[in-house]
Amino acid sequence: MKMKILFICFLITQLNFACSRYEAEYISSMYNGKVVLNNEIPMYNKMVKDEYLRKVDAEFIASSREMYGGIHNACIEHVKFGWGYLYRDDYKTSIKRFNQAWLLDSTQSDVYFGFAAYCYLTGNMSESELYYNIGKNYDRENKALKIYHTSLIMFLTEKKRNNEVISFLKKYELGDSLFSNVEGSIGFYYMEANNYDSSFHYLNLAITNNPSDSISMLNLGWLSYLNKKPELAIEYYTRAISFAPNYIDAYSNRGLTYSEIKDYENAIKDNLSCIALSKYSEQGQYFRVMGYNKILLGRIQEGCKDLNKSLEIGDPTFDEDQIKDLIKKTCKE
Repeated sequence: MKMKILFICFLITQLNFACSRYEAEYISSMYNGKVVLNNEIPMYNKMVKDEYLRKVDAEFIASSREMYGGIHNACIEHVKFGWGYLYRDDYKTSIKRFNQAWLLDSTQSDVYFGFAAYCYLTGNMSESELYYNIGKNYDRENKALKIYHTSLIMFLTEKKRNNEVISFLKKYELGDSLFSNVEGSIGFYYMEANNYDSSFHYLNLAITNNPSDSISMLNLGWLSYLNKKPELAIEYYTRAISFAPNYIDAYSNRGLTYSEIKDYENAIKDNLSCIALSKYSEQGQYFRVMGYNKILLGRIQEGCKDLNKSLEIGDPTFDEDQIKDLIKKTCKE
């Protein structure tokens, strides 16, 4: 029911055979207080490689160039591998992939942002800042920077590390990236962290800066709902809809709130708006809610028809057996 944040997600789309084939044995070193292999340290700890390792590197570069159609493509794919392993909490494999990307192209900004993310997530903040700044120097158009910001925030969000997201958003100037509405985003994450006072402050600041910010209005509505202020929530949802007439989340949330205060007629109107605005495959949840509301109004036959429609379409947000049980208890053959 809350704001749906669109995230840029790096996925591992093919077997990482080429990477594992060229895992050479590297001399161990101290890094961040731990003994690790040099291929588990950014830029291989700037080690001087012997003839054997140089040969392995040359074979890896040649193989990657052929597999991915050029060095640049190979580098970017290995950066994606690195991010993919970060998301799977496999930091050791992640840094190996970032290192291989660096080996392929040491001038690629995405590589250094990968190092920055790895260092950040493993608690080495000073080196994270170092690689972050190197990445910015190579990233003249800030394209890689935007991917770094959104990818790291996605990771922290998935892990429920909301306070870190807030600190991150406050620290960096994100420009026109996905999180360009910094105040609104901070307000959202404060709400996720159950810090409602700070959330209210930043969401209102976002609206002050942009009076037509329908997303922040939606979140203020949800925040008001959580604070047991349904009438105020409805006001915010209505304002959001006034600026974004097709904002399905605002209709859905407002319909839920109307149901909470037993205004089922208006709830049904918002349910109908959601059905009109959604794809057929997504309409099952709205038919279900509308069916409940109609039953509560005593419109049993209509409500049962909607519940059966929900079963026909499918509703992945709700237990199907519960709908069937309600139909069995409420609806006549």
